[in-house]
Amino acid sequence: MIAFNSIGQNINPKVIESLGAEKAHELFSNNPEKYNHLLDFIDHSWYVQDVSFKDLSDLKDFRTVNFKGTGLNLFDDGQNFRIENFNPLLYEIKIEDKYPTVYKLGETGKIIVFYSREYFIEKAKETK
Repeated sequence: MIAFNSIGQNINPKVIESLGAEKAHELFSNNPEKYNHLLDFIDHSWYVQDVSFKDLSDLKDFRTVNFKGTGLNLFDDGQNFRIENFNPLLYEIKIEDKYPTVYKLGETGKIIVFYSREYFIEKAKETK
């Protein structure tokens, strides 16, 4: 949970990482609904699952998705995926309207699943 107060604005670092400090502050102040939607997307639009018992050779590797961050990629150092550092705003992920988007995470035996656009929107409505 993020605390909001008028003295110090606690803007999510992943939003700042994606938009830059100035745009993140502007969004936080002027469009809280869109800001909260981004927070939902960062935290609730995806999940990782261990499926090492399945053949994943048909799945596209997440490493093929374009990283558009300006700093170091803290999620994928080329050998390990650090799930706690994942910021979906820093990738050009093509989210499908009706079906989940699934990628394998290298040779880890894990997949990353992004909810379909329709499912994510419905899920977000239910939590309000």
